[in-house]
Amino acid sequence: MIDEGAHVSKGLVAAVVFSVFVASWASAQAADFSELVRTGSAQQVQAAIAQGADVKALDANRQSSLHVAAQYNKDPAVIAVLAKHRPLTSPPPPEPARAGDSNSRWR
Repeated sequence: MIDEGAHVSKGLVAAVVFSVFVASWASAQAADFSELVRTGSAQQVQAAIAQGADVKALDANRQSSLHVAAQYNKDPAVIAVLAKHRPLTSPPPPEPARAGDSNSRWR
């Protein structure tokens, strides 16, 4: 007879090990991309993004790739590439209501 508790425990251990592996891999990828935006060309950064580099990832100092490039890379084209691919963190604010607007919340 198979001990179902042991089977569940093995599955849980496997899931935890896999999660740690994925987190380590993602951290290494972020570090590589951070180094690339620090010293690379706009073409290299564009190629890395096309291959799936995460523009939103933070480096070990919790800085975005755009911050790292702005601080260390002298090529403004690198900053332009990153800015083009950097998603907005929040939607723009709504337009203010105008007097007489039927959609105004203030009546």
